Amino acid sequence: MNTAGGIWVIGCVEVRHFRARMKLVRRPELADRVGVIIRRSGNRSVVVDHLPAASSLVFGKNLEQALSLEPDAVVLESDEPHYQDEFDQVLQRLDAVSDRVEPDELGLAYVGLAGLEAMHGGEAQLHDALIQAVSERLQPRIGVVANKFTSFVAARVRRSTGLTVVL
Repeated sequence: MNTAGGIWVIGCVEVRHFRARMKLVRRPELADRVGVIIRRSGNRSVVVDHLPAASSLVFGKNLEQALSLEPDAVVLESDEPHYQDEFDQVLQRLDAVSDRVEPDELGLAYVGLAGLEAMHGGEAQLHDALIQAVSERLQPRIGVVANKFTSFVAARVRRSTGLTVVL
């Protein structure tokens, strides 16, 4: 994701709680409920995400630990193929903005932006294209910075949906 001139410009697109956002698209009635999304592996169930109202829960806990913290939580099964299909669609839309899209984990991708301003009609239009590539319902947070790590930090510390540019 480096330009010939040695200048890096990377966009980090982060959709926090991607699995939970996908669940809420299918089941909007759960928006105010405490809920955990679990993945079963053998006879073990692990929390892979949680609905926004269950903010005290931590990923990686087993189901029993999660329910001890949130006894009234709705238990939802993970649908990894569906989440991956949805994320692949996000990646395809990002690919229309830049041919340098690098997925990281579910809900997180990096986009090379250096030199693409002219193709999009300017820097502001490039940023708009980046924002519009990810559905607003997913509440994306985007950081545009000179390198990968700081673009991730810029996206992560953003308090709301939108784009942060750090020069």
